Amino acid sequence: MDTYKDKDELFGKLIIAVVVIVIVSAIVFFGYLGYRVKESASSDRTSIATLGKDAGATMSTSETPVKTEPPAPAPTSQGDASVQKDTLPILVLNGGGPKGSASAVADILKSGGFAKVTTGNSVGDYAGLVVYKADGNDIAAEAVRKALVTKYPSVSVQPADKKKTETTKSTIVVIFGK
Repeated sequence: MDTYKDKDELFGKLIIAVVVIVIVSAIVFFGYLGYRVKESASSDRTSIATLGKDAGATMSTSETPVKTEPPAPAPTSQGDASVQKDTLPILVLNGGGPKGSASAVADILKSGGFAKVTTGNSVGDYAGLVVYKADGNDIAAEAVRKALVTKYPSVSVQPADKKKTETTKSTIVVIFGK
């Protein structure tokens, strides 16, 4: 009679082992499937590296005027003061864009004559490419927008949002979002 009990116990352990293996396999399969779906969705987004390759030769010719010509002053509350590109502090943040987006935007600004450009990552996610300006910096924000518009035509300028403190960390804050 002991042999039947041993066989039943062994059969029960075998069933438990098979169930555990099936559950682990299902978790691995669905995890991999989710990873593939996420990677597929992220590969559909235009990478900043791809944008640089697509714009290649046309970008260098369109940036040349930005390097050599100062921006035309626009009438604002500041009057006719011109932008001091070498002293204007600009913070460029990656707000959910592809890895390296902030550095690529900073490189464009540096090649446009802006010397005090720093980069980092935002805390939250943002949409699009936005230049946030502190009060009274309309001319500076427009100069930054003009430097970026050749590569990113949809760049916009908005006042710094006091509810989102990272938009107020510098005179000009550029955030590259999704």
